[in-house]
Amino acid sequence: MPKMELGPWVNAAAFCDSTVLGADGALSIIRIIDTVTQSAEGEEPPEQMPPFAFNTKLVIALKAGEAKGRYTLRFRPEAPDGRHLPVQDNVIHLEGGHSGINLIADVQIGLELEGVYWFDILFVAAPDEEHLLTRVPLRVLYAPQKTRAGRR
Repeated sequence: MPKMELGPWVNAAAFCDSTVLGADGALSIIRIIDTVTQSAEGEEPPEQMPPFAFNTKLVIALKAGEAKGRYTLRFRPEAPDGRHLPVQDNVIHLEGGHSGINLIADVQIGLELEGVYWFDILFVAAPDEEHLLTRVPLRVLYAPQKTRAGRR
């Protein structure tokens, strides 16, 4: 098990629309997202935001440092009201040193509340040993739009 002061290190962490992996191995992160706006239209749109599913990609780029071997990288979302939502575990392999990994995970989350959802990125070195690497925010805004009857 690595000592956390020796790695792994976060090189990048963000939600995005897409990624491109170049022929030279360079990763491009396309349209970084930190805010989602949900709208509702009608004569009387709901006061509260209706729940909806949001699909995105979460990119975590790590440099191994002294970490070598197979580990779990855990995403633990927290809703604006403090509730922990279901976690997503991803197995990663680190080779140590300057090498690293670019984990691109498809994330689907049910958003029920306005506010900031935090995604804790946890490095799990053993079943009872997880370390917080970073947190990634996703802000949800609700923008109801009243429309007049008969107007299109």
